[in-house]
Amino acid sequence: MNGRNSSPENAISYFRAGDIQGLELYRGVGVTRHVPRHVHGMFSLSVAEAGVRISESKRQKYRITPGSIFVSEWGEAHAGDIPSGTSYSSRSLRISRELFASLLAELPGREASEAHFPMPLVDDAELYGKIFCLHMLVASPESQLAKECLLREVFSLLVNRHSRRKDDWPAVGDETAAVRRVCDYLGDCCRENVSIGTLAAIAGFSPFHLCRVFERAVGVPPHVYQLDVRLTKAAELLAGGRKIITVALETGFCDQSHFHKAFKRKFGVTPRQYLR
Repeated sequence: MNGRNSSPENAISYFRAGDIQGLELYRGVGVTRHVPRHVHGMFSLSVAEAGVRISESKRQKYRITPGSIFVSEWGEAHAGDIPSGTSYSSRSLRISRELFASLLAELPGREASEAHFPMPLVDDAELYGKIFCLHMLVASPESQLAKECLLREVFSLLVNRHSRRKDDWPAVGDETAAVRRVCDYLGDCCRENVSIGTLAAIAGFSPFHLCRVFERAVGVPPHVYQLDVRLTKAAELLAGGRKIITVALETGFCDQSHFHKAFKRKFGVTPRQYLR
C-alpha cells in the first residue's frame, strides 16, 4: 500500500512505493531544521530544488545548491544545516540494500562488485532531470513498467558515471573489520540494551579503544549508530502497518514518548504522521 505523511511545520513528506519494493520517496519544501549527525539505513539520492543546505561528513563540508545531486551511502555519517534566514527544498529517492543489490547485479560486469561514491556531491544535468522525473513518476498512477524502466535508467547513469568498484577501495584493516562486526551486531540486535563491554568483546578491543576507533571509522559514537539503526527499523515496521507502541518496544525504546521524540528528530515527522 502506498502512503503519504507530512508535517506542516517542516513541509516534509514521505511516500513508500507500493509497486517497487524497497523504494521510498522523500520531499522537503522550505525546510529550515538542523539535522544532527546521523547515518542512513537506506541509500539516498537527493536533488536540490531551492535554497542552500550544508552537509558535513567526516570527509568535508558540502554546499548543496539547486541543480546539485547529493549521494548518501549507508553508514556515511553526516549532519545537515540550513544557513540562517534561508530554507531548503529537495527530493530524494531512498533505496533499500536489497533493491540496490538487485539493480547492481543487473548491470554488465557488476555481479561481484559493489558501487562506492567517492564524491557525494554530483554535477550531472541529465541524471538530475531523470531523478526528478522518477520522483514525480513513482508517486503518480503511471504504469509499473514505466517506473521500473526509468529507475534502471537512473541507476545505470549513477553507477556508470559516478561510482567506483569495490576492488579500487583501500585494503580493510583489522580495526575496520572489527567495527564492521560491531555494526552488524547492532543491526541484528537493535532491540537489545547492549553494553559497551559486549561490543568491545565482539570487536576484540578494550571499551575505550572501541569507542575511539568506532567514531573514527563511522563518524558517530556507537550509541548514536545504535539509535539510527533502531529508527530505520522502526520506519520499516511502521510502513508495514504495525502499531506505534509495538514498534517502539520491538526496536528497543523504553516507552512511546522517548520513541516519538527520537523519531521526529531524525525524520522530521512524528511516528503517527509517518504511519498515515
